Amino acid sequence: MNINYNIIYLRRTIIIMARKVITIEELQNKIFKSKHYGEFIVLNEEPRSKASKHDRRVKIRFLNTGNEYVVQLGNALLGNVRDSGHP
Repeated sequence: MNINYNIIYLRRTIIIMARKVITIEELQNKIFKSKHYGEFIVLNEEPRSKASKHDRRVKIRFLNTGNEYVVQLGNALLGNVRDSGHP
């Protein structure tokens, strides 16, 4: 039982060490690519609400259409964002 605990603790430590804190200054004015809707840039970070204190949201603008959306930061970094005005 002690061995299993050590393995779980080791995995948790590796996961925590793999996380990197991303600041908004690193993201602003950088061009990112969505999977099917073209390129977008991150404009700014939206303030967090009490209901979603772990959820970081950013405002993005698609370069093709100029549409702006507020999306989750993780989805923006992975490219999982949609532009509803895309032809």
